[in-house]
Amino acid sequence: MPASKSRPVRIKSLLERGTSGLVVVQLMLACNDLSTANQALGDWKAAREAGDRSIRPGGGRYFVRIQAAHLYETFDLLDRLRKDADLKGFLDRCDEQTKRSFASLARYLHGGPEHGRLQRLIGILRSQVTFHYGEQSHKLLTQAMKFKSGRGVDGVSMIQRGSDARQWHFQVAEDIVDSVVVRQLWGVPPDVDEQAAADQAADEMHAIFLAFMDFAGEFIWHYCETL
Repeated sequence: MPASKSRPVRIKSLLERGTSGLVVVQLMLACNDLSTANQALGDWKAAREAGDRSIRPGGGRYFVRIQAAHLYETFDLLDRLRKDADLKGFLDRCDEQTKRSFASLARYLHGGPEHGRLQRLIGILRSQVTFHYGEQSHKLLTQAMKFKSGRGVDGVSMIQRGSDARQWHFQVAEDIVDSVVVRQLWGVPPDVDEQAAADQAADEMHAIFLAFMDFAGEFIWHYCETL
């Protein structure tokens, strides 16, 4: 593992920067949240591959949804950054790699060529599936239930109970939500494998995650050098 570095940051100095300091703090929070979700996903996959039967079934899907929700929220920060004269000026003075990473993310901002793709990939996912207990999700869930119930073995799923809260599991809900995401939100046709489509979308989200971490990590570090 490469050596890490640390530096002290005076919170008062961030406060004195006003709006730009607040945006940087929120970028820090986004980095922490995204890193935690990504690490949890990696740990879950490693445990599954090692045959650990104590891990939560479907945990990988949950961590992907949480990471997607955090990732979507970062684009509001990026939009505020590019509109803030202080932050934009600081970005212009960053190294070329940091500027390239931001440019790749800017394509997904409002007015960018990939903004619509961002909304389809994770925008609706964040709003209607990751936090999906309200009535606004009823139509999506009902359509998915109709789709799954009419497709042979896909119409049968499982529920499980146990003496420990971690042993309770409702595969039915996961199967239905997977159909909502893949078939309705991402528009994948019925003849395309659901898992393959999900993996492709997850790879795309991971690429955006890497670009954000590459940009934000360096941007925050160099910003704090000026405090």
